[in-house]
Amino acid sequence: MNLLKKIYLKTLDRESYNNYYYQLGIEQKRNNFKNNNYQEYIDQIFENIEKYEEINFLHSGHIGDLIYSLPVIKKLSETKTCNLYINLNKEHHLDMYSNTHIAGKVFINKKIYDKLLPLLKNQKYLNKVDVFENQKIHVNFDLWRDVFQNITFPSERLYFHLTGVQTDLSQKYLSAHDVDGFKDKITMVRTLRWNNFHINYDALRDVDNIVFLGLKNEYDNLKTLIPKLNFHEVKDFLEMASIINSSAFFIGNQTFPYSLAEGLKIPRLLEIYPEFAVVHSKGENAKGFYFKNEFEKYYKEYSEAFL
Repeated sequence: MNLLKKIYLKTLDRESYNNYYYQLGIEQKRNNFKNNNYQEYIDQIFENIEKYEEINFLHSGHIGDLIYSLPVIKKLSETKTCNLYINLNKEHHLDMYSNTHIAGKVFINKKIYDKLLPLLKNQKYLNKVDVFENQKIHVNFDLWRDVFQNITFPSERLYFHLTGVQTDLSQKYLSAHDVDGFKDKITMVRTLRWNNFHINYDALRDVDNIVFLGLKNEYDNLKTLIPKLNFHEVKDFLEMASIINSSAFFIGNQTFPYSLAEGLKIPRLLEIYPEFAVVHSKGENAKGFYFKNEFEKYYKEYSEAFL
C-alpha cells in the first residue's frame, strides 16, 4: 500500500484500513510459520510418535509449563516407553521473570532441576528423567513457544496440539506421598508475579492454619496481608507436592505450585491473573476466582466442606 492510499484509507475508510493491516498481520504470521519450517517439525513429531516404541521428550521449562506437559506423556505411556530430558540454562527474554524468578534469566537451572527431579522420578509413567545432553529427541515440547501465535488457552492444550494426543484433564496425572500433620491445614503459595489487583485476602487475616510453601520473600510479602500465616521451607518439589496432597485444600495463583495442585486434583482455589489468564481449573473441587467476592464465597464453602 503506497503512502497516499494509506492516508486516504486511514482518513476516509477506517474499516478497510484496519482490515488491510489485519490481513497483513495474518500473512506475516503465515510466512514466518512457513519460512521457519515449523510444519515440518510438527509433521516429524507426529511421525515419531507413530513410528517409535520408545519416545524421548525435551522440555526446557519453566517448571509449571513442564508439569502441564505431563498429561500427554502419561497418555502416551499407555502404549510407549517415555523418557523426559530437561534442557538446563536455556535463556529467555522475559523481563518480569528476570527480577522475580529464582532462575533469573534462564528457564530452569541446575538448582531447580535438582529439586524437581525427585517429583518426576516418582511418576511411574516416566521411564527415565535426565538432563539433556544431545540425546535423540522425538518430541520437542519447546516448539510451542515458536509456533503458537496466541497462547491464552489452557496451558496443557499447547502440548495436545503439538502431538495430536489429547486426554481427560479432569483426571489426576501426578502422584505424591502422604505426609502427617497437614490434614487440617490449608496450603498456599502466592508468588510476586501474577497477582490479581482485585484480591486482598482480607478474609484470611485471622486464619492461623495456613501453611505457605513458597519462597521466603514471597512469604514475607503475603504475611503483611495474612499476619498469622505459617511458613514451611520444602527441601524439594516432591515434598511440596506431598504436603499439598495431604492438606485440606490449596490456594494459589498462576504458578508452579498451583500446577502441582492441579495435577494432584486436590481441592484447590486459583487466583486468576487478569492480564494473562492461561491457567484454568479442571475437574472436581476446582474453582478459579477473579474478584474478592468470589474468593470469600469459595473459601467459606471449602472451609465448611474440607476442614
